[in-house]
Amino acid sequence: MGALNIAPHVTVYSSGADLLPGFTPYRDREVRFGARVEVYRNLNEQRRSGRVRWSIRHAGRVVGHADAVSLQDARLHTNPPAAARIAAGQARTVHAWVSGILVPYVPADEHCALITYRPHRGPDFYDVLTGAALDPQTAIDTVTFDADRMWASR
Repeated sequence: MGALNIAPHVTVYSSGADLLPGFTPYRDREVRFGARVEVYRNLNEQRRSGRVRWSIRHAGRVVGHADAVSLQDARLHTNPPAAARIAAGQARTVHAWVSGILVPYVPADEHCALITYRPHRGPDFYDVLTGAALDPQTAIDTVTFDADRMWASR
């Protein structure tokens, strides 16, 4: 993969720009574009606000929540034992996430595949169109998270 087209000097503070739509910092924490982060669906925010929000974690700490996020050089992660507990009806915990380099939001286009994760189906992320499990060892160029969906560049 070539050089990343990002603005590493830009610190994400608030939703003032469309670089990270709907970004809300958590406890005044900051994150910079170009940082390796983890993104996961925040079920508590969804329950409170009624809309899907994505949590952004950097260096093991949540730094904020956003309506839409893009990552480059992304990898898929799951914790199979935790997924099995959830499938058996136990309390939900963060057990699936995508790690990658935080970049300004890039909307999905016709070259992207809709992907999903369903703990009751199995411990993998899946391509919605083909139903194929995605290999967690393979890097994905770009993953875009938006209103209730995850998109992977092909």
